[in-house]
Amino acid sequence: MKYFLDGGANIGQTFEQFLLPRGYGDHHILCVEPSVRHYPELLAQLRRYRPAFHAVTVCPFALARSFGLARLYEKTDPYADSLYDDLAVNEPMLFQVLTATIPLSALIQQHLQATDSLEIKLDVEGAEDQILEEFLAAVADPSQPWPTVTRIWVEWHRARTPTERIAAHAQRLGIELCLWPF
Repeated sequence: MKYFLDGGANIGQTFEQFLLPRGYGDHHILCVEPSVRHYPELLAQLRRYRPAFHAVTVCPFALARSFGLARLYEKTDPYADSLYDDLAVNEPMLFQVLTATIPLSALIQQHLQATDSLEIKLDVEGAEDQILEEFLAAVADPSQPWPTVTRIWVEWHRARTPTERIAAHAQRLGIELCLWPF
């Protein structure tokens, strides 16, 4: 089965701006979004586009390096909610919401089979490096079967580009890193 994981689904813009125009209707879509304030619009988008997609699963937690709880900082810009409160990355903080966290590798292991294929989009407001470092290290472990990950689309917030280590690791694994927005 083909999957597309939308990490940082926000209000579901990826459906209209990317998935529909590029013909991802035969993919199972995993929408990961920890900010509950986005759910009314995200669910409305899902209802609107549901007939065009094989299956959609909403995952109400944050991607992170490990399992646990984290503060999600809701910002004045509703598209900039983040696990980071520093003003250099995003807008000023309005308030904090406690959210559950899960590693990207664990989410994939729980939902996909080794025979599946996967593309990933990460728009996670500054957590890209931590999430990808954990994920790429897990995928490199030959004792675990993994689905085929062909491409990871990333909106880089802190460094604006992947670190050399992440880029080299992805390349060794045959995973294409692409800039988001496309």
